[in-house]
Amino acid sequence: ISCGGMRYQQSWKDADPVTEESQRNLEATIRRSLELGINHIETARGYGTSEQQLGQILPTLPREKMIVQTKVPPMDTGTDFLDVFEHSMSLLKLDHVDLLAFHGVNSEDEYQKTLKCLDAALELKKQGRARHIGFSTHGACDIIVKTIEIGARRSPAETVKHVIYPVSDTQKTDLLLELLERVNYDSVIIFCRTKHGADRVAHTLQRANHAVAI
Repeated sequence: ISCGGMRYQQSWKDADPVTEESQRNLEATIRRSLELGINHIETARGYGTSEQQLGQILPTLPREKMIVQTKVPPMDTGTDFLDVFEHSMSLLKLDHVDLLAFHGVNSEDEYQKTLKCLDAALELKKQGRARHIGFSTHGACDIIVKTIEIGARRSPAETVKHVIYPVSDTQKTDLLLELLERVNYDSVIIFCRTKHGADRVAHTLQRANHAVAI
């Protein structure tokens, strides 16, 4: 359950002044949400005064009890995307957000812009300023699927584990199949000396119902 920030702000225009009544209403909404256990606080750069108003209350609340999300639209360049993100953070007055979403990936044009900005978003994740990266959309199914697949292709491995098993050449294939069966690996890189050897291993893995790419 989310406490969405699209409707309780003062205005859709950043420059509009915020009344005391509007700010009190927003702060009461946030406090009541947290009391009820609704700790996902969502906003966006495109929600007018929402980030600015949230920035008056979120820093005063226990950060560890909130999951804060903002959304930034896909831009023409990664630099532009980072500039907008920094503006959002200055308004929210937080050092990081838990969720950062590309806002409104609804068309092919916005999908292409998302590709251009992805490295910038992943750098924010690496720095710890955005703990997780996602997207929002009202787009067609094909756009949604394509955007999901970006993450599958581009997300780097967070850990790499190197283990040596001293076995004879005749035992290597059996050991590999046993490890893949027993251990829940997300992905595995297998090095072979020759193309022939790689083809042979790939064929063995395919027969054991493993997805393989050479």
